[in-house]
Amino acid sequence: MLRLKVETERSFMRMTVVATLALATIMMPLSRAQQAVEPHCTADKKVEHYLCDAPAFQRRLSKAHTVRVDADRMDRFGRKEMEKLVADLGKQVVSEGQRPDLIFDIAPIDRSGRIDFGPGDTALATLTVYDPAKGAGRRGIIWVETFDGQEDRPWPTVVVDLIRQFKTNALKQ
Repeated sequence: MLRLKVETERSFMRMTVVATLALATIMMPLSRAQQAVEPHCTADKKVEHYLCDAPAFQRRLSKAHTVRVDADRMDRFGRKEMEKLVADLGKQVVSEGQRPDLIFDIAPIDRSGRIDFGPGDTALATLTVYDPAKGAGRRGIIWVETFDGQEDRPWPTVVVDLIRQFKTNALKQ
């Protein structure tokens, strides 16, 4: 009789453990699905290129209301085109002193000291989007668009083509 009672208790404990594991296995994907995926980028094999999560970026962009545009102070054309992009996205451009929801930065890639062989395209410029809430520098990167082309292209052409590429890849327009 005692032996039967011990076997029954063990059997009950095993069933409880199995039921708990089954429930945890079922609930784990559901809890992950409810968490909002943060936009992120990972470095690609090429130094200047990143792979970014477009749907997560689009969700973060839709929540933003204010954007600061960063460009070289001598790059008036690049700044003007970026401000036009931000306005087209329905966001308000803020000045340097105000806290933005996002930062859009456009910059040429420094090619000094590099030797390129052949007529292949090289990385010319990047359009980087930062989320100041995630931290400074690379921690805050939520999108990087790199434009490749011939080195003798005029900068205004690079800017226009980079913004067009950004709209195609990041915004799916």
